Amino acid sequence: MTEIQVGFGGNMGEIQETDEGLVQKRKHILVVDDDAGQLALIKENLSEFYKVTLVKSGSDCLKYLENHKPDLIFLDYMMPEMDGAQTLDKMRKTIPDFSIPVVFLTGVADRESIINTLVDSMPQGYMVKPATKMELVCKVIGILG
Repeated sequence: MTEIQVGFGGNMGEIQETDEGLVQKRKHILVVDDDAGQLALIKENLSEFYKVTLVKSGSDCLKYLENHKPDLIFLDYMMPEMDGAQTLDKMRKTIPDFSIPVVFLTGVADRESIINTLVDSMPQGYMVKPATKMELVCKVIGILG
């Protein structure tokens, strides 16, 4: 399993001070994608604001979730061996009280395919790759607040 954790200036930075002087935990996002370029792009776009962990497969995702609970998972829909729908199904079946929001990442822009995927797997949403920084951050804010 390849795991990369990113924070402010190389620091994990889970706790940060807000303008009001309050301390809060940075939201943790797990990104699962077999494409190293996509992982790098998403890391670059989100690491300024969130703790980001990257893994390259559905099986690595399941292993990671044995000991960690991120706030949100971006999950590539089309991966070899175990695709996003299969990975999400296994998460729901093997993790007690699974409640982590999952957003599928897909290169498929066909509206009908996307609707079928959403109906079958019922993730919290989807994004067409490659997503911009604004799209990613807006999606995180929309789900986590």
